[in-house]
Amino acid sequence: MSEVSFQPGRPSDSLDVLRIYAIASRVVCAEPTSMETVTQSLANMASHLVPPESLAAVDCQDLWRVFARVASHPKPFLRQEASKALYRDLDSIGQRLHLAPLPPWSQLPQEFSRSDPEDTQVEGLSLDAVSEEARRLHQGLGAGESLGGEQVLGLLERLHDADMTQLLGFLQSSGRVNRGELSMLERARATGHKLSSEDEILIEVLERVGVWLVQHTS
Repeated sequence: MSEVSFQPGRPSDSLDVLRIYAIASRVVCAEPTSMETVTQSLANMASHLVPPESLAAVDCQDLWRVFARVASHPKPFLRQEASKALYRDLDSIGQRLHLAPLPPWSQLPQEFSRSDPEDTQVEGLSLDAVSEEARRLHQGLGAGESLGGEQVLGLLERLHDADMTQLLGFLQSSGRVNRGELSMLERARATGHKLSSEDEILIEVLERVGVWLVQHTS
């Protein structure tokens, strides 16, 4: 793995800060010799942040120093356990800050390279565009009907990652869904999950999200 396998760029929000540190630990697990480069990249990123992202980064840097000490051990198993411990601590910070859950540890990439947002071509639809599409679909339904789970999941899969993060934050702050349900949504979207009759809870959550999308205005 080359030294350029970890270039975090500029975080979009505090949740993105936590996610970057979690990914950084996965990078080090995959390539232990990258520790120095990754640590320096994190420090450079943190030095350019402003509140509230900079406040989250302070806590993350403290946790990273603990991780770095343990991860310097030559045994891969200990590095992986240290990465999982860091992930749990980062998720605890997210809970304290009332942020959406991090993606599952096993789904975090083992390399990461991203330019600053203004230099990156956006892939995916904005939240406003998806909400507009949700309203269009809803207009074709009968009175009292709401968007189905499959329709809503399809809309979420078309969302840009940053807008999905924003949506999860809106859903949690509005009380529409709890943290466990947010994780369920994130996992279904990330894995391309196909709904079945066994997904009653997920479908009910998606239908609630559909109502929010239809009602959302920028």
